Amino acid sequence: MAVPTAPTATSICTEALKRASVTFPTTTQLTRAAGWLEEIKRDISRNKRYLKSLFSTTYGIATIGKSKYGLPTSYAGNLSITLLDGVNICTAQAGASNTVTLASGEDITDDFIIGKHILITSGTGVNSYSQCTAYNETTKVATVADTWATNPASGSGYMVVDITYPLGDPIPIGDIDNAIYATSKARPLVYAILGNSTVGDIYLYPAPDKAYGIEYRYYLNLQTLDLTGTLMGTLYQDYFDVFTQGVMAKQFQEDDDGRAKNEFAIYWKMVANMGADEFDRDNFITHSAEPAYSVDD
Repeated sequence: MAVPTAPTATSICTEALKRASVTFPTTTQLTRAAGWLEEIKRDISRNKRYLKSLFSTTYGIATIGKSKYGLPTSYAGNLSITLLDGVNICTAQAGASNTVTLASGEDITDDFIIGKHILITSGTGVNSYSQCTAYNETTKVATVADTWATNPASGSGYMVVDITYPLGDPIPIGDIDNAIYATSKARPLVYAILGNSTVGDIYLYPAPDKAYGIEYRYYLNLQTLDLTGTLMGTLYQDYFDVFTQGVMAKQFQEDDDGRAKNEFAIYWKMVANMGADEFDRDNFITHSAEPAYSVDD
């Protein structure tokens, strides 16, 4: 049996319009229906924005003495913030899709590095992160499990991550303002999230005393996903009925068809069930280590 063809924005809109009695949808009608898909994304985002399908991870680099860092542009809700640190920090000789050639003077062994993650800290490929699965101590070539987000190159800085420091749950910005070590430089122990004119910022306290990696785990903003993107394709496949029902209901509404009210009721129930299927309370409420100090101390 052939594998079913994965649904797309066009196939969903075509099927939905046919169910709404539009037997042969025109290009104009399909374009209009694609606009309704964007509305459906907003409906889901407003009602059930914290879905496991939208879990994401990205990386950044902390700068010595700098507390404020912009959140990822696709950020919708927080999962966790973790600092990444390591002893082996140097400059790569070369890089490719799934390798990086460490510094010629690197004395690291394969027993030590295999299984650890490598973070590209500067230059070409900065913020790329992957796990080392093989290492040649003679050539200094480290092979990684997943291809880099952007390939490193000669001159790229790297860090072999030895230790991670989960920062726990975010604390109110007012509490951070009163922290004993808020103006000193040391390994950050706590953080807060503060809004701005775009997505928002995180504030690390104390200010970093060195260049740590920052791992952001968060919920993607569904609104930022392109209708033809890979993740949207996954959502189309998992929730074909939700998207199809939504477009069909909106077509009935457009036609001033009496069936619109009933079809919208079915649609909103589907959206609610979508969230019930996917919401992960154990991950949404961060269970992290006890904070290293209390801001009330």
